Amino acid sequence: MNEDKNISITPFTHKNKYSKLISIALKKTGAKVKMINPNFLKPFRAFEDKDTSLIIMYWPQVFFSNTKNPILNFIKRKIFYFQKKKLKNKKLIFSIENYSVHDSKYQKSDHNFTQQILNEANGLIASTSYALKKFTLKFKIPSSVKKTIIPHTNYNLIYKKKISKKKAKKIMNFDLNKKICFAPCNIRPYKGIESLISIFFKLNLKNTILIIAGNGNKNYIKKIKKLIEIKSKNKISELIFIPEYISDKKISIFLSACDFLAIDYRKEPANPGTPILAMTFGKPIFGNGNGVMPHLINQKYMFFYKKKKDKLKILKKAFKSNCEKHSKLILRHSKEYHDINVVSKKFGIFIKKFL
Repeated sequence: MNEDKNISITPFTHKNKYSKLISIALKKTGAKVKMINPNFLKPFRAFEDKDTSLIIMYWPQVFFSNTKNPILNFIKRKIFYFQKKKLKNKKLIFSIENYSVHDSKYQKSDHNFTQQILNEANGLIASTSYALKKFTLKFKIPSSVKKTIIPHTNYNLIYKKKISKKKAKKIMNFDLNKKICFAPCNIRPYKGIESLISIFFKLNLKNTILIIAGNGNKNYIKKIKKLIEIKSKNKISELIFIPEYISDKKISIFLSACDFLAIDYRKEPANPGTPILAMTFGKPIFGNGNGVMPHLINQKYMFFYKKKKDKLKILKKAFKSNCEKHSKLILRHSKEYHDINVVSKKFGIFIKKFL
């Protein structure tokens, strides 16, 4: 690796665990890594950084669609046309994280602008061949663009100290005999929370707990609280709703205490981090078996449904199963395919083509 060449990751935030792991993986290749965040006047300021030879771009919507004001979006996009000239002596790699901006009201213009960014790209990274194929059907990728598959790294470097399920349940004062499903997410409509709450209470199994935890929109949180109030009447199943920021320490305890995770998005991400988080702790997943998740791990270790009518049956199977029997196999898969050193090696091979 040429040590005089800098790689910039943009956008970057130290609060985002994925950003941190990507920077570690790249540093392990021997490259110098800079983390550059956009600002309002220069959303693409990584383009003009004099020390940067290669830019890896994640979540492009942060640059042009992080506001509901269409005028501000328009201004940001115009700025791109001035700043992209600074790319002349740099290479740009686009990382596929989503197929669209999930909560945007301007899907068509967002799509068109993402295409404009792709027109400037030299490389394209996807976490699975499935995601790459779906993305390349949605957008026109220039023939000169080099493509590769680099898996999402697991979270072992973030959650180094894991505790036993028994100890975690005792810390949270959970009955040791109860089965726990954990749904960690931002409380947003496309996450499928309403459907999960409805089928959980419809199932109404004894000794079952559903934990939904994460930040979210205040109005939508009110809607979820009302739904829980209605659906939980005269039910024996227990739902714990925590609509707030959850610290890494507490997430680690929840992940250790639970039997499986519920990840049932209505809008499919291309590179979801939560399934990788589940695998980091050796936990099976309940969710939609038609998207990217079955391409991350063998389906026989998971609880995936193919048709909506089967959701109730599959959720019941998850609660009734001995989830721990799959734990070692899931952890082995996580280490073999998602270990930081595996990911770093793949990064090293790919970025050499641009430096």
